[in-house]
Amino acid sequence: MPKYLEAVPLDPFDGRPIRYSAQKKILYSVGEDLKDAGGSEGEEVRKMEDPTFRIEF
Repeated sequence: MPKYLEAVPLDPFDGRPIRYSAQKKILYSVGEDLKDAGGSEGEEVRKMEDPTFRIEF
C-alpha cells in the first residue's frame, strides 16, 4: 500500500478505514446510517445506502 497511498482513507461517516470487498470488487462507505450493508448498487452515490465505487482492474 505505501507505494500508492500513505494510509487507507478514512470513511467520513464513522472514521474507520474505507471498506473494500475483493469479491465484489468495490470500495464503499457505511453511509449516514452507520450500518455496514456490504456496499450498495445504484447510479447516484449520494442516494446509496452504502456509497459504493466499483473498481475495474
